[in-house]
Amino acid sequence: MMGACSCGGGGKCGGWYWRNDGWWCVLKEEEEEEEEGGEEEEEKRKKKKKKKKRKKTRKKKRKRKRKRKKKRKKKRKKKKRKRRKKRKRKKRKKREEEEEEEEEEEDEEEEEEEEEEEEEKRKRKKKKKKKKRKKKRKKKRKKKKRKKKRKRKKKRRRRRGRGREEEEERRGRRGGRGRGRGRRGRGGGRGGRRGGRRGRRRGRRRGRRGRGRGRGRGRGRRRGRRGVRRGVKKKRKKKKKKKKEEEEEEEEEEEEEEEEEEEEEDEEEDEEEEEEEEEEEEEEEEEEEEEEEEEEEEEEEEEEEEEEEEEEEEERKKRKKRKKRRKKRRKKRSEEEEEEEEEEEEEEEEEEEEEEEEEEEEEEEEEEEEEEEEERRGRRRGRRRGRRGRRGGGRGEEGGRRGGGRGGGEEEEVKKRKRGRRRGRGRRGRRREEEEEEEEEEEEEEKKKKRRGEEKRGRREEEEKKRKRRKKRRRGEKKRKRKKKRKKKWKRKKRRREEEEEEEEEEEEEEEEEEKKKKKKKKKKKKKKKKKKRKKRRKKRRKKRRKKRSKKKSEEEEEEEEEEEEERKRKKKKKKREKREEEEEEKRRREKEEERREGGEEKEKEEKEEKRGRRRRRRRRRRRRRRRRRRRRRGGGGGGEEEEEEEGGRERRRRRRREEKKKKKRRRRRRRRRRRRRRRRRRRRRRRKEKEKEKEKEKEKEKEKEKEKEKRRRRRRRRRRRRRRRRRRRRRRRRRRRSRRRRSRRRRRRRRRRRRRRRRRRRRRRRRRRRRRRRRRRRRRRRRRRRRRRRRRRM
Repeated sequence: MMGACSCGGGGKCGGWYWRNDGWWCVLKEEEEEEEEGGEEEEEKRKKKKKKKKRKKTRKKKRKRKRKRKKKRKKKRKKKKRKRRKKRKRKKRKKREEEEEEEEEEEDEEEEEEEEEEEEEKRKRKKKKKKKKRKKKRKKKRKKKKRKKKRKRKKKRRRRRGRGREEEEERRGRRGGRGRGRGRRGRGGGRGGRRGGRRGRRRGRRRGRRGRGRGRGRGRGRRRGRRGVRRGVKKKRKKKKKKKKEEEEEEEEEEEEEEEEEEEEEDEEEDEEEEEEEEEEEEEEEEEEEEEEEEEEEEEEEEEEEEEEEEEEEEERKKRKKRKKRRKKRRKKRSEEEEEEEEEEEEEEEEEEEEEEEEEEEEEEEEEEEEEEEEERRGRRRGRRRGRRGRRGGGRGEEGGRRGGGRGGGEEEEVKKRKRGRRRGRGRRGRRREEEEEEEEEEEEEEKKKKRRGEEKRGRREEEEKKRKRRKKRRRGEKKRKRKKKRKKKWKRKKRRREEEEEEEEEEEEEEEEEEKKKKKKKKKKKKKKKKKKRKKRRKKRRKKRRKKRSKKKSEEEEEEEEEEEEERKRKKKKKKREKREEEEEEKRRREKEEERREGGEEKEKEEKEEKRGRRRRRRRRRRRRRRRRRRRRRGGGGGGEEEEEEEGGRERRRRRRREEKKKKKRRRRRRRRRRRRRRRRRRRRRRRKEKEKEKEKEKEKEKEKEKEKEKRRRRRRRRRRRRRRRRRRRRRRRRRRRSRRRRSRRRRRRRRRRRRRRRRRRRRRRRRRRRRRRRRRRRRRRRRRRRRRRRRRRM
């Protein structure tokens, strides 16, 4: 049995051995040393421990502070984001509401403008209709006046007895004058168709009181007095008869004279009436021309109205197109703005997520560094404890100071003794050497620690520099991104402004062009009206001048005019004759040329025949001369015979000449006849062709007229259809407007709901994605941490 150590460790101190005095161990040695001068060191250690604790607590506090600050920052950012989103939503809602209100106001204004334009059109149409009615009434009045005039003139003629025979012949009664023919015929008395033959007409009023002749004379045939004596009556009757006969003879003579005078007067009146009729016919023609011009003017006005309606319809279509374009552009802009805002929100959220990720990465790096430092500190602590306890660090049953470890048994006592001897504990020289070696080792370890510390500091400084650089880079990248965003926003705003300005300029230009067109139309209308007025004035002036001239013109002036007209006619006739002669000469030349071309062969034949005849004649003459010469050479006798032969030759020559002349005349006549026939044929052909052309032109004109009539009919039909359609459209529009407003409200509500649903869905998707990303990141971090811990434990 070995003895126990004097330290009081109870065999738990480990490594105890025998010394000269008794049992010794490391603890006892340390206690002795401590007793000698270790109180100060203990105080120093305590102070160091306290300092380290304070440092640890300070670091932890700073860490907690940092974490709290970051949490507060995150909360503030979230709140800011929410506020921004709220503001943007409010702004967007306001903008949408304002745009909708503006659209509604514009629609209402345009509808009001259209209604005002339609009302103005109606008023114009009413005014035009009134004018047309007035014109028609005027025309009717004029026609009635003309008819009345004609009737009056016919009555005048009848009273004068002119044109009676013509009228009766036209109506189928017997012509000529006779009894019962009124003023010009015999019998009957006081004019009229049947004269004064009473009792012929039935149902005739008898006894006209207060109506011209036959006043207060009783009724019917009963005239004169009764109740006088017969004898006196008979004498009176005889006397009356004689008187009557004488008076009748005188009356007949007077009537004959009167008839002659009346005939002369009638002739003069006929001439005057013919002049009046001519004037009336001229007036009627002028009136007809005026009516035609008025009709043409009305047609032109109708055409202008149609053109105006068509132009107005085109303008309406253009306005509708512009309206649609504006609406489309506004929709596009609103959609683009919404998309841009959503993109901006997404980018902001992504940036915030990136910032959060960076912050989390930084925190993770700091945590890892702290963990590494703690691990290093733990390792240092373990080494110290191991040095003190030698076998098994720490406190407790196994190893460490004051108990624990493996020592204390009887079997290990010899080993321990041997160890102590090896170390030289039994001798002081070895112990010193060992102590010196230990001090050197400790110094080397301290140097190594310093180097390691310096290396760690250098690494940390480098890592801190890298972190700062990273931060700077991130900040610079963020700044650049923000700049890009601002630039994008600015460009979008600029582009929108430019587009709006361009649209406004286009609208202004279109409005200016429309106003210019309207002004031009007004000017044209004014010019047309002025032209029409001028034409009317000129016509009136001409009429007045003609009337004045016709009144002022005397017989001398008329004769002078007739002479001038005759001179003009003579000049015209002269010119016509000269023209005809020139044309005939040209025709002759042409016909000659054509005859030369066409009948060149006949001429050649004739010329050849003439040449042959000339040659024959020459030969005959030569033969006769030769004969005469031979006879003269023979000489002498038979002279009288030669003279007779010569006389007979002369007669033959004359006959031949006459025959040749006659043949030439015949040929000329034939040629002339041929030429005339050809000319006639050509004239007939030309006339036929000209007539055919004229017929074709007339047909074309008729076709064009029919086309124009069809066009007018179509236009009228179109107008009627348009009017009906407009009425229907107005009714439909009124109904549709009400229904449209309701539909538009429903559609807006539906669109808003759809937009909200889409936005909610997008937000939910984004949130889900973010949550998934965060979960994945957390899982990765946890896995990394677990792996690191496992590695450390293995180490």
